[in-house]
Amino acid sequence: MESFKPLPEDLLDTDTACKYCGISYLLLNKYEKTKLHVENLELKLSQLQEFANERPTMLSRMEILNEQQKTQSLTINDLNLQLTNNKSLLQENLKTLQNSETFYNNYKSETEIKIVNLKKNKNLLESKLNFLNKNLQKIFNQLRFERLSIDQCNKAFLLEIQNTKSSFKQVELDIKKQVEKHFILKKSESNLNLQNQINLTLDKESKKFKLIEKEKLDLNLTLNKKIDDLNLKLLQSTEITKVDIMKEKETSNNLKKEVKSMDIKILKLKDE
Repeated sequence: MESFKPLPEDLLDTDTACKYCGISYLLLNKYEKTKLHVENLELKLSQLQEFANERPTMLSRMEILNEQQKTQSLTINDLNLQLTNNKSLLQENLKTLQNSETFYNNYKSETEIKIVNLKKNKNLLESKLNFLNKNLQKIFNQLRFERLSIDQCNKAFLLEIQNTKSSFKQVELDIKKQVEKHFILKKSESNLNLQNQINLTLDKESKKFKLIEKEKLDLNLTLNKKIDDLNLKLLQSTEITKVDIMKEKETSNNLKKEVKSMDIKILKLKDE
């Protein structure tokens, strides 16, 4: 075919025979087309034969793929169902989380307010405690001063009693001297005027002695009364002071407990 030469242009549209071989160019062209068609058919046939040979394997693979598809479809359905359930559960959890956040924010604000109030109460109680401690110190100082005053008064009264006893002893000595003089004069003198004078002197000294005895008795009564009053005052002051001190101590201890309890509450609230 390669040795053929192209047909002249004036013969392209005519149905004449070739001068070389006597075959029509049209038949030759059709033959070439038919040959190409046959080659294409042979190729398709070969492909169909290959397909026919591979068809059982492909059918088996298709069945396997169909089964896998069904299994995957079931798995996908299960996953979709799980996804739906998880979405609903997630929505519920989100709602719960929002509620929890709201509750936490409210609780946090309330807790902060409580902490502020507790700190204020703590400061107030600490100031009260300091005030009570100062009062206790004042009471102790006052009690110490009263005891010192009472001790000084007792010493003064004891000194006065000792001085009075000394005075009484001196008066008794003077009276004894006067009595001795009286007896001496009575023995040595017989003069009536002297006797009368002695009697008058004795009467005066006797009255004076009685007056001194009365003063001594009054002074003893007065001293005993003052001592009793001082002892009673000391006892009352001690009892009142003890009661006040016990009350102040009890109040102070209660305040300390409240302050400690508030510290614990504040720490717990901060930890929360």
